[in-house]
Amino acid sequence: DYFKWLDDYTELLNYLGKPQTEFSTIVFDRHTLPSGVLPLVCQQNRPGLVQFFYRQMDENSQLTEIYVLDENGSLYFQQRPFHNEETLLSHYNHFFENITNRMSFLMHEGQPASAINGIEFHTIKRDARGKRVLYQQGLPQRGAGADYIKLLVIVELNELGKTNFVLYCNNREFSTLEYGSGLFDAVAGYILSLRGSVHSYPIYITDISISRPALTEAKISRVQTRHFLTYKQRIEDQLNHAMNRLD
Repeated sequence: DYFKWLDDYTELLNYLGKPQTEFSTIVFDRHTLPSGVLPLVCQQNRPGLVQFFYRQMDENSQLTEIYVLDENGSLYFQQRPFHNEETLLSHYNHFFENITNRMSFLMHEGQPASAINGIEFHTIKRDARGKRVLYQQGLPQRGAGADYIKLLVIVELNELGKTNFVLYCNNREFSTLEYGSGLFDAVAGYILSLRGSVHSYPIYITDISISRPALTEAKISRVQTRHFLTYKQRIEDQLNHAMNRLD
């Protein structure tokens, strides 16, 4: 038998988020976190599906909790500012569709990757008795949230083995080669100029391409959605920090 001691809830989230070579179900003892969100989310776990769950912290909160179970059952968790439901769901739907295509391409090129057979969206709310329940959301219609800016990130290695980024924002190119350490400030400044007077909502990445050498350097042998979400969060954090400085 295998036993792993975890010190706290954060460590549990990190442990459940580890990559997996094949699908694995997460099962909670009924006495563990009986009124928590995590057991409720993990009950829905299905192989081959990317399942997105979110809840607002409370009615007046500007934060939302995001849980994603990917096609192998690896968990992704993030707290982030909440702008509106349509933008949140449509941008993630667009992102997952792009990642599905990226993974298919990698498999075609001989890179081990996990197949995605579907995408689901759920919201977490309380019912009339105060019990947490899940409500499945329909997939956003094409064109929903179309006012947000399309942002593609390409992750690659240069000849010295250093990670380079190329970002395409509404088809305008920004690269590490051109901007160096000022790359994220340049992109954030450009996005602010496009937004006009409405600055407050977060910057979202809608697509990521990771080169095979970059995957090797990151020691990623079998690609799954969890890897793309990790890159997405890291780069979005830097972009949003840059935006807050500039705004």
